[in-house]
Amino acid sequence: RYSKYQPLLEKIHDKEIINHTEITGQVTSTEYSNGVVVYVNFSDEDYTVNGTKVPARNFAYKEG
Repeated sequence: RYSKYQPLLEKIHDKEIINHTEITGQVTSTEYSNGVVVYVNFSDEDYTVNGTKVPARNFAYKEG
């Protein structure tokens, strides 16, 4: 079950959070010290931020 998260966790597990932003009431971004940005979408609709599609009730990330 955790295999979905493993690639991301390998990149951020020991990194410092340097910024956390509420993009909308239901979409957030968290930036880590290595440049990885994680987007979390709590809404029922897909959302695109900075060219990254974040599926509804899911997450996406981009490497810095």
